[in-house]
Amino acid sequence: AVYIASGTQVSRLLDVPGEDLKGVESGLGFLKRIGLKKDMSVPNKLVVIGGGSTAMDVARTVIRKGSHHVTLYARGSHSDASLHETQYAMLDGAKFEFSRNIVEINDNGPVFQQILYDEEGNVTGYSGEKEQVYADSVIISISQGPKSKLVNTTEGLKATRNGLLQTDE
Repeated sequence: AVYIASGTQVSRLLDVPGEDLKGVESGLGFLKRIGLKKDMSVPNKLVVIGGGSTAMDVARTVIRKGSHHVTLYARGSHSDASLHETQYAMLDGAKFEFSRNIVEINDNGPVFQQILYDEEGNVTGYSGEKEQVYADSVIISISQGPKSKLVNTTEGLKATRNGLLQTDE
């Protein structure tokens, strides 16, 4: 057997206007940068878009570094991180807003719409009202994917549509 563990080190994008503005960056990029600069200043009011493990790491790190207002916004109705990660982030002071669809990011911060559900929990649409959230910085932490260099440069390897290595039994 051969085990290939190339990791998932490429941050996924939102594909919304404004994600390339100054003050907007990926969760992985932010964590790498803050790990290299021990004395790096952090924003006072931070919005983290995402609800997984990396989003929790970002929230808890900036709170420990001095941010006073950290809110995580997620599309789902609950956190995708483990229960203990989510509870630790709450204990540290992070706030959570669920069922939010990101529309855009502008110079003031992100703009969201409330996601609407039916009785079975299926998404039925979005509220007509848009909510501007004011923030000093926005961290996008929605998911990661694999680097494709290994699969793209090695003869005989194929990737799934998500970029993961395709295997048989």
